Amino acid sequence: MDSDYKITMEQAETEMACYRKVFDDVWLYDEAAVDALKKEDDCGEEQHPTHQCMGHVAVDAFYKKEELSKLEFIGDDIYQIMAKYLEIDGKPYVMELLKSMLVDVVYHGTVSGRDNFSVYQDVGCINVK
Repeated sequence: MDSDYKITMEQAETEMACYRKVFDDVWLYDEAAVDALKKEDDCGEEQHPTHQCMGHVAVDAFYKKEELSKLEFIGDDIYQIMAKYLEIDGKPYVMELLKSMLVDVVYHGTVSGRDNFSVYQDVGCINVK
């Protein structure tokens, strides 16, 4: 992992302000918040009222000390979720970024003669009723 994961709280706040220009939501979780997310069956619905997830990417990023991302499907909506492990002022945190995606853009085109929806469904990245 690069040394850029070690930053100050001031740098983190500046980074979050920049991300808020692009992403719909930006969260910063300390270890206690990550532990609370891990314990919740609904992956933090109180903090993320727009979605429920199939495994919270922020929890995985925190414990693996990595940057991770996933696509999450809720009803007809698709979200890109990214989580980045950070050490801020010497303490572990994870920053989570959420961006709503346009369904028409994601599903446009084909892959090997199959639409993208089927491909996502085949690899288990979708939860559709």
